[in-house]
Amino acid sequence: GTTPIVNDVTDQQSDLVTSNNGSIVVRTTDGSITLNDGTYTADNKAVIAGGTGNILLSVGNGLLTLNAGVASSGGNIVLIGGTGVSSSAGGDVSTTGGGTIDVTATTGDITMANGAVYSAVNGNISLLAASNVTLGLVTTGGNVSVTATNGSILDNGTGSESTIGHTINLLAGGSGTIGSAAHVLNINGQELNAQTSGGNISITDLAGGVAVGLVTTGGTTAGDVTLRANNGSITELGSDSAADIVGNTITLAATGTGSSIGLAANPLEIDAAVLNANTQGGGIWLTDVAGGVAVGEVNAGGKTGGTVVLIANNGPITEYGNDPEDDIVGRDVTIDITGPTPYNLGTLGNMVEIGAQILRLGNSSGGYVFFDMNGTANQLPTKHLPDGLILDYANLPKLIISGAQVLGGAMIDELNYSLRDLSEFEPYGPVVYSGFLNASIQDPPLFENADSSTLRDGVIQ
Repeated sequence: GTTPIVNDVTDQQSDLVTSNNGSIVVRTTDGSITLNDGTYTADNKAVIAGGTGNILLSVGNGLLTLNAGVASSGGNIVLIGGTGVSSSAGGDVSTTGGGTIDVTATTGDITMANGAVYSAVNGNISLLAASNVTLGLVTTGGNVSVTATNGSILDNGTGSESTIGHTINLLAGGSGTIGSAAHVLNINGQELNAQTSGGNISITDLAGGVAVGLVTTGGTTAGDVTLRANNGSITELGSDSAADIVGNTITLAATGTGSSIGLAANPLEIDAAVLNANTQGGGIWLTDVAGGVAVGEVNAGGKTGGTVVLIANNGPITEYGNDPEDDIVGRDVTIDITGPTPYNLGTLGNMVEIGAQILRLGNSSGGYVFFDMNGTANQLPTKHLPDGLILDYANLPKLIISGAQVLGGAMIDELNYSLRDLSEFEPYGPVVYSGFLNASIQDPPLFENADSSTLRDGVIQ
């Protein structure tokens, strides 16, 4: 049965407890409800539905405060606070089996203190607040949905997970954020969707990696996305050409041996103005879907680390800022740019610095490619290319002036160095330039090409 409703109660009551799968329903039309542990049992629980009994606590126009727990052994739990829901460290909410938990703040916030736990076994958990949601620990083997309609989703924990579930869906509206730079939102999920309307997103998956459905701040001129996977990979959920992560500055990190960002067979699609991505030796496979991207640092664990494949569709790849440090680093680096009109890799005045043992350059859009390795474009003639570098330019639309395959390094002479200013050659076709000319095309006569292609102002056509 169901515990009968007692109208117009203004004094204190002890614990509400049912047995034999009995449900509990408590509603108020005005005023608040505060749950404290009563005298029935000293278990820090105020409302207990026996067996699979359901629980509904609804405050029409007031605050629902949980200083003690609400529990069912498999039933569904619904908590509604007219002006908010607040759980102290002892205000846990739990159900077992397939029981679900739904918590709603009709106006105001849902606030969980550090130490407060909302837990289910296989059932879904949903939190919906008109304003902010501050999380303690929300955990289930099912799915978790957290919505702050006009506010932020924040982590009130101390470094451990705030949200554990199979699929985690996060939505912060208005000017709200998900996590913060000072206190990221820690999760442990297999699948992740997160969305704001311009606010920043800062999330760390603490174990096992995560597959991304859609993580977006609303556009490349909106907020930033910072997504980190500890001891796991960041991959795409499904396989399509749409952007999986969208933001102004996107910063991705995957730690642990073999952990990757994207997969060779299924690159992670992004739409970013600025990109940073780091692994500890695992591969990085990223495609920017539109508009191009400025690279801060993309590093797969150094020049002896993993593979980097970076592709920009319908836009250039440039350096973010202007410094001599390597922007794209990996053992085997592939770069390509696609599009119906020419787009460039780097610029003549600000080349993209690359550190690699194997460099595979492409520009399917037909634009220019300006890159620098080992400081060759910024140093005097004594500087040379990395020993053992293999440079593959098969996917460039035209031959390059800086060499096909470099084994043992290539020295720069004064003539080569003087060719740094290539602006006068731009009308004659794509140019790849790294501050040097490979020795294989310096044999007399200088600039002669193996297939006798036309030379114009010293540039192979």
